[in-house]
Amino acid sequence: MKIQVFGHRGASQTCPENTMAAFKQAYEDGADGIETDVHMSKDGHLVLIHDETIDRTSNGQGWIKDMTLEELRKYNYAYHHEGFYEIPTLEQLLIFLKQTTMMLNLEIKTDCVHYEGIEKKVLDLVSFYQCEDRVIYSSFYLESLLKLKAENASIYAGYLYEDHPFKKYHLAKKYHLDAVHPEYIFVKDKKWLKKCQKNGLEINVWTVNQREDVQRMKKLGVQRLIVNHPKEVKCFLDE
Repeated sequence: MKIQVFGHRGASQTCPENTMAAFKQAYEDGADGIETDVHMSKDGHLVLIHDETIDRTSNGQGWIKDMTLEELRKYNYAYHHEGFYEIPTLEQLLIFLKQTTMMLNLEIKTDCVHYEGIEKKVLDLVSFYQCEDRVIYSSFYLESLLKLKAENASIYAGYLYEDHPFKKYHLAKKYHLDAVHPEYIFVKDKKWLKKCQKNGLEINVWTVNQREDVQRMKKLGVQRLIVNHPKEVKCFLDE
């Protein structure tokens, strides 16, 4: 099976992360999919941004949970780039996704703020746009993955982690998840990968950007790479 390449927060190396420009650039770069992060605004809109606050990536300040979509859209999410970029909604991205053949890796950002009902809201919107077979759900917060599976057992859920790899692997296996999403530094042992795959767990790795790491992941046989510059990484894979 050919390794798939997902744009991490879109093509975040060349465009402001988690903006429609970054998502469209990932498509132009030939990415197989997009990875992004979903939060919920004060008035219940599903918005795409990495942090729980807008402080880092915009010219504003404040928590997503405390602001309406209208308030969030007063700010520029250019993040060191020229021009004006508004915060996108999941609905906007799904509408764009429908025009492509790309997949979507949707990270439910509930490990810090537990947005009430976000899991069902996300599933309902994905269903409305008939993208169920094109979405991978991931989270650092196991409870969200279990809520998603309780709502729809057929969804693809991957457990994100950047620590305690063996503990997280056993939890993913215990709760019959579909994949583990480790930071690339934890992916070293082919025996461990085979163990994951034997137990029905795919391996989707983040954030792999350097040629030597891409080549190493290719040799190990992971399923997906989540990367900042999809075009360059696809070239590394073809070498």
